[in-house]
Amino acid sequence: PEQEQGIDAYLGPLKKSCMTKTDGWWTYEYCHGKYLRQYHATEGRVDVDFHLGFYDADATAALVGGGGPARVPPEALPGSVHMFTNGTDCDLTGKAREAQIMLTCDKDHPTSHIASIREPATCSYIVTVALHSLCAHPHFRQQEERIMGIACTPLPAAAA
Repeated sequence: PEQEQGIDAYLGPLKKSCMTKTDGWWTYEYCHGKYLRQYHATEGRVDVDFHLGFYDADATAALVGGGGPARVPPEALPGSVHMFTNGTDCDLTGKAREAQIMLTCDKDHPTSHIASIREPATCSYIVTVALHSLCAHPHFRQQEERIMGIACTPLPAAAA
């Protein structure tokens, strides 16, 4: 029942407002289910502005071969992926910019935030958005690491 519910019930913090992160010269603005934007502002005035993509439900569903947000492979960080396509045309590739938004659990921060932004290929982005609220979903719960002590005892000296 809880897993069947999906992650939508846990995304409340994302639906209320957009979030930003400044990384070097660029500021990134993520609005869940809407768009991802990259811009540079000087003295409060936007000088350069690119849309990195708009939410694409069909591309998101195609990523997993049907119904709903994609699941990241278990060997990766637990997450849910959403595709954003049809961004501003890229001068270098001649194609529209696109992005994958990976939603993850962050039990250490009470507020939602853009955790990282990568550009593994020209004008193609991977953005990790961390939410404390997702940690309550069964898919995102991480197993507590069991730490065991190790007792060392010296070996008897070998006879020469």
